[in-house]
Amino acid sequence: MLLRAGILIVLVVGLLGYLFYSQHRHEPLKVSGFVEADEIRVGSRVGGRVAKTIAIEGADVKNGDLLIELEPFDLLARQAQAHAQLTTAEAAAELAKLTFERIKSSYDAKATSASEMDRAQAEMKSAQAQQTLRKAELDQIAEQIKELKINSPCDGVVEAVDLRPGDIVAPNAPVLSLLDTSHLWIRTYVPENHLDIQVGQKFSITIDSFPNRKFTGHVSFISRQAEFTPNNVQTPEERSKQVFRIKVELDEGRDVLRPGMTADVWLETK
Repeated sequence: MLLRAGILIVLVVGLLGYLFYSQHRHEPLKVSGFVEADEIRVGSRVGGRVAKTIAIEGADVKNGDLLIELEPFDLLARQAQAHAQLTTAEAAAELAKLTFERIKSSYDAKATSASEMDRAQAEMKSAQAQQTLRKAELDQIAEQIKELKINSPCDGVVEAVDLRPGDIVAPNAPVLSLLDTSHLWIRTYVPENHLDIQVGQKFSITIDSFPNRKFTGHVSFISRQAEFTPNNVQTPEERSKQVFRIKVELDEGRDVLRPGMTADVWLETK
C-alpha cells in the first residue's frame, strides 16, 4: 500500500510540475509567409517577328541562356550598307589627311596661301567627322542585331511565356517573365510588440516541404509604417493588432527551395 501511495504521489507531483512548466516556459514567436523571388520581365529594345522560342514555361535557365530569337528583317542589309559607307568614309578621311599634310608642307615653305591651308584643314576635319559618324552607325546596328537574341540575365525559372514563331513583339516590351532564384526571400509580418529586431539579424526558418530541416535567413527590410495583418498570416497575436512588414532573405537552401513554398520564421536570435 505504501509503495502504491508513493508511486501515486510521484506521478501527481510530476504531472503538476509538467503543467507548471508548460504554462511558464517561453515559446518563441513564429510568423508565417511564403518563399518569394524577384520577377524579371525580359524583352528586346528592337522588337520584331519571333524566329525561335527556346524558353519553356517552368524550366530552369542559367545566366546567358538563349530564350527568344527574333528575325533580323533588314538589319543585315543595313549592316552591310553601313560597313560599305564606313569604308568609303575611311578612304576619304585618309585622302583628306594626306592632302592637308602636303598643303601644310607647302604652306611652311611659304608656297601656299593661308586660305588654302585653312580649307584643307577644314576638309580633313569634315572627313574625319564623317568617318566617326559612319562607325557609330555601324556600332548601333551591331547592338540592334545583338538585341535579336533575348538571353536570360540571371539564373532563374521561366514563369510565363506565351510566344510562338511568327508572333510580333514590340520594342522595349516584355516578352516573358523570369523568377530570379538566386535571390529568395520571405515576406512576413511582425506584431508591434515583437519589433525588437534589426536589419541583418539572423533567424531560423522552417519549410513545410522539409519538416526535418532548418534554414538560416537574415532580415533585409523592416517597414517604417504599420499595417493590418493580412488574412493569410498566422501569429499567436490578436488579428486586430497592427503589424510591420519585414523581408527575410534566405542565406541557404536556394538549391532546393522554390517560390511559393510556405515558410515559418522563428523570431529568436541565432
